[in-house]
Amino acid sequence: MKYTLVAVLTFATFTVFGQSTNTTSAAVAYQDASSSLAYQKFDDAVKSYKEAKDLIDKAISEITAETKEKVESKAWFYKAKIYADYANALAMKAQMDKDTSIVAEVMTEKYQNETQEAFKKALTFDRYRGELEDYVKGQAGMATTIATQMYNQGSDEALLAAQQAFFGAGKMMEMIGVKDTSSFLNAAICAEKIQRYDLAVESYKILSAEGFRGGSSYSYLANAYNNLGEDEKRKAAIDEGLAKYPNNKELIIESVNYNLSKGNKTEALSALEKAIELAPDNKTIYFAAGSTLQDLMDADDSKLDAATREEFLMKAGGYYDKALELDPNYADAAYNKGAMYLNAGIDTDTEKNNLDLNDRENFQRLEKKANEMFNKSIEALEVAHKLDSKNASIVKYLKILYGKVGNREKQVEMNNKLKELE
Repeated sequence: MKYTLVAVLTFATFTVFGQSTNTTSAAVAYQDASSSLAYQKFDDAVKSYKEAKDLIDKAISEITAETKEKVESKAWFYKAKIYADYANALAMKAQMDKDTSIVAEVMTEKYQNETQEAFKKALTFDRYRGELEDYVKGQAGMATTIATQMYNQGSDEALLAAQQAFFGAGKMMEMIGVKDTSSFLNAAICAEKIQRYDLAVESYKILSAEGFRGGSSYSYLANAYNNLGEDEKRKAAIDEGLAKYPNNKELIIESVNYNLSKGNKTEALSALEKAIELAPDNKTIYFAAGSTLQDLMDADDSKLDAATREEFLMKAGGYYDKALELDPNYADAAYNKGAMYLNAGIDTDTEKNNLDLNDRENFQRLEKKANEMFNKSIEALEVAHKLDSKNASIVKYLKILYGKVGNREKQVEMNNKLKELE
């Protein structure tokens, strides 16, 4: 029994020694790599980091319950540093060689997850926490510098590398409890430039959870989902954002755009009215509100009663007026307003003509109302005509309208202009 105990102790000693040796060898290779990197000997640095990586992987794989306490903290400390620096060395070499393909090995999800796990594990040990936190800050700064250089190269490959580096910098800072929103935003910008909206989503999710820019990041997230064609996720992002930030202007406008794209006019109008409260000087929102009401009135399946239709007409006219007040040269607002009142006048005129011949009171009332609509249409379309004098549709409408209100001189003028344009 005595000899057996000695044998067991001897075996345990050699096991600890073997793991310690691998960790020490990895540390030596790591120092060699760092020295080579300092002298910009990138090939030598990459080779030594690869050697250090293999050695530290071996050391960690051999950790047992018996040896854990003595060797674990140092092994994980070096694994974290080796994995991070190996990736940085490859990125530097890629930049010098202008060959971003060589960073493929360390850009995989598996490699990045292993790196992050190593840092998380190493940071649980008080022995190396302070040193590792300083190291992380330095590495994140280096990653940001590399990312900026890659971004400036401008190619799709370089932008992808920049996205990964910015995102990696943000994740590094997360490991020491710091939310680096700038890095995640820059990562998203890079991703969008190369239309990798799937990668942009990952950044926007993090930014949204942090309440970045008062919740505006939810609108960025929704837009990224829109570019991916994922409508359900787009709506979920909008709804989640509005639940947290009900007064965020960008989110409200994103909600308007979503509902308009889906034909949800009532929901869109509700969102537009909210947007007007938050942006009372935005002509585009007033125009959108007016055109949405106009669409609701003109829809083939519209079931609006007369009172509601009248209310919508008045509100839409007010929205177009406000848009034109903010920008008197807003041609689209002038045209839409004119077309809306023209249609309303024609509908009223038709209603008048369908009356019983003996109903003089309603005939006169509807005739007066129709003329009011026609005159409002003329007022708007004359503005539109000044802004776009060669638009044949506007000239045609004005010709009809002048005829409706009995202005023969202007009707002839528009008729002659129409012939010139045709």
